Amino acid sequence: MTQPNDYAIETRGLSKSFGSVQALRGVDLRVSRHSIFGFLGPNGAGKTTFIKLLLGLARPSGGSATVFGRDIATDSVAIRERIGYLPQQLRFVEHMTARENLRFAARFFFSAPADGIRRRCDEMLELVGLIDKADRPIKGFSGGEKQRLGIALAQINDPDLLILDEPASALDPLGRQAVLDIMTRLRARHPLLLHAYPRRCAARERQRRHSGSRAGGCQRANRPIAQWARWGGLYRNAERAAAEF
Repeated sequence: MTQPNDYAIETRGLSKSFGSVQALRGVDLRVSRHSIFGFLGPNGAGKTTFIKLLLGLARPSGGSATVFGRDIATDSVAIRERIGYLPQQLRFVEHMTARENLRFAARFFFSAPADGIRRRCDEMLELVGLIDKADRPIKGFSGGEKQRLGIALAQINDPDLLILDEPASALDPLGRQAVLDIMTRLRARHPLLLHAYPRRCAARERQRRHSGSRAGGCQRANRPIAQWARWGGLYRNAERAAAEF
């Protein structure tokens, strides 16, 4: 049985409004440590807003949430020290190489002597399959290579929680598969909070243990992937899942 301190993320009635627009409505969610969690929904469902609340980049309008037992409203700095984050829109210093980008970030977020930083950067480049391109300027990278480098950057601080916001979006099939393969290798390292559109569900079903479906800022369901799959897919039966939740 899961104990309260086993949860990496726990929210109670978490809500966020922007003026008259309610982006999140009373989200109750628990994500266990050492798990993979898919947070799914269409554009405008409130997924990125939810992530920003966890990171302390926005303040909730109502409810509460904790990450590793720390309150998002009062302990956001301590929380961010334990999180790696891949945003939807990546930004790099493009005249620098992949290795230089990682070393630059590591100097701020990874506490180690110079040799330790060098080893950490090489380890991340190896993990995402870019070690042979480590000394190429970023401006010559493909979209898939930049996305893989973004995953390496998100892990440079050796986080306890890795949050990936649409990690395989806007990629061609080969680039998307490369990212999904990396995510599979990460399963032993981190709890993952994945954020995806309703399309390409089949590729993502194998990446997650649970799925939270959202529509109009409302939590629709939080079910093990096996149950969604038995119902014929992650989205075709969202109404049934919500009814039985």
